[in-house]
Amino acid sequence: MFEYCVYSLVQRSFSRWPTSGWLQGNSDSLCRCIELAAGSEHQFADGLDELKKLITRAGTLLDIRGSKRMHGCFGDMLGHEVGPQTSRMALVLLVIAFTMHSTISGASQIPTLGEIFDEDSLLTPRKIVQCWRYLLDEINCWPIFEIALNLVNCLDEHLAPLLFDWITESVAKLSGLSATTLHDLCGRVLQQLITERKSLAAFYTLPTSAALLGELAAGRLNYGRSSPTELKIADFACGTGTLLTATYQSLLRRYRYQGHDDKAIHSTMLENCLIAADIVPAATYLTASQLSAIHPAESFQRTQVYTMPYGEQSEGSALPLSLGSLDLTTSESSTALWGTGSAQVRGDHDDSLAELHLPDQSLDLVIMNPPFTRPTNHAVAEVPVPSFAGFSTSASEQKAMSQRLTQMRKKLTNPMGNGYAGLASNFLDLAHAKIRPGGTLAFVLPKTFLRGRSWQAARETLTKAYRDICLISIEATQQTQSAFSADTGLAEVLLIATRLGPYESSETSEALFVNLPTRPSSISEAVELAHRILHLENLQTGEVMLGDEHAFDYFRTPLENAGVAAVASLELATSMVPLTSGSLVSARTGASFELPLIALKQIGECGPVHRKIGSRGAKNPRGPFLIADPQPTPDFPVLWSHNAEIERQMSVHHDSRGVIRPGETDAALTIWKSATRLHFNLDFRLTSQSLSACMTPELTLGGRAWPSFTLFQEEWEKPVVLWANSTLGLLFHWWTGSRQQSGRANLTVSTLPDLLVLDPRELSSEQIERCGSLYDDLAERQMLRAKNAFRDETRHELDKRLLLEVLDLPEEAIDAVRHLCNQWCAEPSVSGGQSRLLSRGIKADAS
Repeated sequence: MFEYCVYSLVQRSFSRWPTSGWLQGNSDSLCRCIELAAGSEHQFADGLDELKKLITRAGTLLDIRGSKRMHGCFGDMLGHEVGPQTSRMALVLLVIAFTMHSTISGASQIPTLGEIFDEDSLLTPRKIVQCWRYLLDEINCWPIFEIALNLVNCLDEHLAPLLFDWITESVAKLSGLSATTLHDLCGRVLQQLITERKSLAAFYTLPTSAALLGELAAGRLNYGRSSPTELKIADFACGTGTLLTATYQSLLRRYRYQGHDDKAIHSTMLENCLIAADIVPAATYLTASQLSAIHPAESFQRTQVYTMPYGEQSEGSALPLSLGSLDLTTSESSTALWGTGSAQVRGDHDDSLAELHLPDQSLDLVIMNPPFTRPTNHAVAEVPVPSFAGFSTSASEQKAMSQRLTQMRKKLTNPMGNGYAGLASNFLDLAHAKIRPGGTLAFVLPKTFLRGRSWQAARETLTKAYRDICLISIEATQQTQSAFSADTGLAEVLLIATRLGPYESSETSEALFVNLPTRPSSISEAVELAHRILHLENLQTGEVMLGDEHAFDYFRTPLENAGVAAVASLELATSMVPLTSGSLVSARTGASFELPLIALKQIGECGPVHRKIGSRGAKNPRGPFLIADPQPTPDFPVLWSHNAEIERQMSVHHDSRGVIRPGETDAALTIWKSATRLHFNLDFRLTSQSLSACMTPELTLGGRAWPSFTLFQEEWEKPVVLWANSTLGLLFHWWTGSRQQSGRANLTVSTLPDLLVLDPRELSSEQIERCGSLYDDLAERQMLRAKNAFRDETRHELDKRLLLEVLDLPEEAIDAVRHLCNQWCAEPSVSGGQSRLLSRGIKADAS
């Protein structure tokens, strides 16, 4: 065993990882660390800046001085509309080709870029075409240079030499980076240029995130000490190939550390083992180029990287309407397209059309960061079906594609796909159809996967059909820091699971939850974390260190206890699991106190979703009511939106009124029957709001922020609203909510019924009366923001009287709740990042 650390020179000063203590491992671990440490994150950042400057500078040149012919040619080549983004995508692909030329020059009589300048010291298109044609015909570098050669032919003659000069200069500056690192840089820039990814919600997987998931996935692939050339690995939404490349690199490292020459299997892996597909031509080209760049001098005949058809196809096509890779969910084959007219990114010059044939249950691994958009769209918007709005599809196309997806879903026995969950759930169906028994599923998913009702079918299928489920989340406070992808404010999780064999049953229903304090800061750290996760001790909970630094906490618990995800405090998460079963356990004494709890859905019904009630100021209003400003005594009072400053006490007055739309009287009166006094907070902003639930003085319609909830008995309302605003009520709201955004605990009308509350059926009439008196005493009392519950005197009094006077629990129970409250308020997802201030005793804001 070795002990080691990594020093990095950053702007003339050294940084150490870990900051104190030592990493420990065998010779393989040490070699892996040395190899990965050679790829500097700071060099990556500098290289990204250099590349962005080049693309901006060169793009401006093409915008101002480029001809219509050139821009039109770029559009035809890349399958995008003519415009600045398409020109810049072309530039990225040219940079890749120049980089690869620089990498392989000197071998097989390939001249350097400097050697092919003409007598006027200019790098002309004629010279480049002549050299790259040799690379295509003699060296067999088609995946790298074919489209680049065609792009060179598109360039205006008078612009090309200056453009080549700039590119050559930048490539020289980036020469210290490895070929695959530079391809990753190009992939990052290309992803930023593809505007369709916004409508598709397809975000670039960060290199460190890809290294973490790829290493975890590769660690589950079982091929013993033999070659990995028998494996089949696919990414059906490959983007620029970041995930697939990271997985491939991990496999090659393992093979190399066994004493083999990984270059010897490179061509076989690209030709037979690695399958990638996407609907963006430039992205699939970059995927093929990035994979081949791992050993750029090794030739091969073809790849299995495909550009998939999308939307309406030409007459005579085998499939008139295509959903991209999703077509394979209920089919074992699909015709693929390539931007140049060929079917796949090939190693040779055969551009005949080909079919992607992929039998069900044939893959060892499906690894993906799928698009997250939803086919449904409840908001009033110009885009009918957002998930199919890429590449300027028409409204009729979007509708037809959505209908086809629904038809495909109906053919599945236990579909995981759900329109409210989004396309990511449909890609789970595709992966499930193709993964063999014993194969591995590795996905980047929105954090709503853990709790969302629309994801319930997916969670159930995973629990029944997979084992060794692992979910990795991040405890960070800022939204972007809770994601494994770039440019998204949505918290995400990594999911890894192994499919059960035909005679295999899941040994346990427990999943492994891993909570990282932050995203990995380097590839080295990501891979080290993956190995620690792969070799965890078989304990229920624990903390893992890297040197003297906290690396992550882990929990083994059933998937329904997903509230443990992204919790910073190991102790708090450990206490919350029994609490959901009604046991309040004192961490310091071990005493346990039983609480009568029940899900809301067992004692009442949630009112209608706000869309069925009405809308405020919409061009195309829905529902029978128009939502207008409040009046003192309206016919139809409404509690519609949040105003945190007037929602500090449990008794809250209406903030709007409903005006019946012409011709909607009957519908409006029907909706009015759902009016209640009890309302729950769906979008609970813990950093600014105080209440989990409230009561209105009179019957009031619930709205977007405060839906109505009708209990089966009116006398239960006060016990329930008291519980909801107690410390334990706040804890359960936070535990059940999605927590997808920092400082929030969001519920929906479909997840609200799962919220655990005090069971009023277990209370005696005397206890019900005590609740009434307690509510009357505190209803008008101000409460602090939820994040400040640890010092909220009103909430403390509520806790004490509810537990002692109503539930007849001993004083020790109050101490247990206070301790939980302090831990909860220090959580990053609650405090909004102020937990460190509180722990140091620095005074927080008075509100």
